Amino acid sequence: MGRIEHEISQLWDENVCNLIMGGYPNSFLPQQFREQPDGAQLRVLDFGGGDGVHYRKIKKGLCKRHCLETAIEWNIVETQECVDKYKDSEPDEPQLKWFSSIDELDGEVDIIYSEATLRYIENYDEILSKLMSFDPHYIFLQRS
Repeated sequence: MGRIEHEISQLWDENVCNLIMGGYPNSFLPQQFREQPDGAQLRVLDFGGGDGVHYRKIKKGLCKRHCLETAIEWNIVETQECVDKYKDSEPDEPQLKWFSSIDELDGEVDIIYSEATLRYIENYDEILSKLMSFDPHYIFLQRS
C-alpha cells in the first residue's frame, strides 16, 4: 500500500464506506446501479473526470438494460479549463454536471470515483477530507 493509499485508509472507519482500489468501474458501477431500488438515483462524483469518458463508458454499458437518464447523476470536478472546454459538449445529457471546484458541489454522493488524480494534488489530505464530507458509500480509486 502506497503512502497516499495508507493515508486515505486512515481517514474513515471501514464501516462508513468501502474503499476500492484498482480494477475498472465498468464492472463495479453497473453492479451498484443494479442494487439501487427502482426509481432511486445513483449519485457519482468523478473527481478529475476529464472530458467525461468514464460517464460515457458507463452509460453505454448501462443503457443496454436500463434507462440511465433518470437513474444516475454524474458530477465531474475538473480544472476550469476542462469545464470550459467540455461542459457544453453533451447538451442532451442533463444528468452530466460539471464543476471547477469541489466546493461547488453539495449534498451526499453514493460513489466517489477518481482515476490517477490524487497523486497530482499537493494538498490531497485537504481534498480527501472534502471528499469524505460527501458521506460516500463507496470510494473507487484508480492509480493509472
